[in-house]
Amino acid sequence: MRAANDATDTLRFTITVVEPPRFDPEVIEQTYTISAPIRSLQLPTAGGGHGDLSYALTQELPPGLDFDTDTHTISGTPTRTTRAGTAFYTVTDENGASSSGSFRVTVAAALNFATTIADQIYTSGRPISMMLPEVMGGTGPLIYLLSGDAVPGWLHFDLASLTLSGTPLAAAAAIPLSWTVRDANDATDTLRFTITVVEPPRFDPEVIEQTLYHQRDYRAPATAAGRGWRAAASLRTARSPAARAWL
Repeated sequence: MRAANDATDTLRFTITVVEPPRFDPEVIEQTYTISAPIRSLQLPTAGGGHGDLSYALTQELPPGLDFDTDTHTISGTPTRTTRAGTAFYTVTDENGASSSGSFRVTVAAALNFATTIADQIYTSGRPISMMLPEVMGGTGPLIYLLSGDAVPGWLHFDLASLTLSGTPLAAAAAIPLSWTVRDANDATDTLRFTITVVEPPRFDPEVIEQTLYHQRDYRAPATAAGRGWRAAASLRTARSPAARAWL
């Protein structure tokens, strides 16, 4: 503006154009396990925008999970299984410009073997093969572990087939073992069982040479060792004298 005497006054200012706020990187799909505390998930901060940025999660999270707007963090322990739902994460700057990102949240069923493992009794010198059960529920990837204070050296575990195999070499008292699975959210389930190795059955004492008489019963010696097995047999000679030559 110019006055009659050509006196002037001037205000100067600038105009800056900024990019709207945006998220980088995006949030990937999240899968949690019921009753297992989740690892706190800090959602990304936005780039761009003008002034202070405010954040909001506009979709309700599964029961048991909470969102902290100050730290942009999801935490808690899910209390109910849910199908995949979409959560919208929004940022808004002081000019009202906003941007949203979305991600899916699922709560899987709890880990559960849904079975038991019976205590195992094997015979020394005989090869064994046993498939361990798979788990139901949980969030992959799953990690299986066979453990115990004294896992015998002859016992081998194949992770691909979840199979125990080997040949016990000597009798052994009950060996406690644990079969454990852990999922991506650190939820676990464990089955416990024992392995006992017994000696094979054998005769003690050995049978000595016998003379058998017509129409008289005879009893074979009982077996010893093994699992307390006892065997008995009754021998009766044939009427023909020639038949006695079998002994």
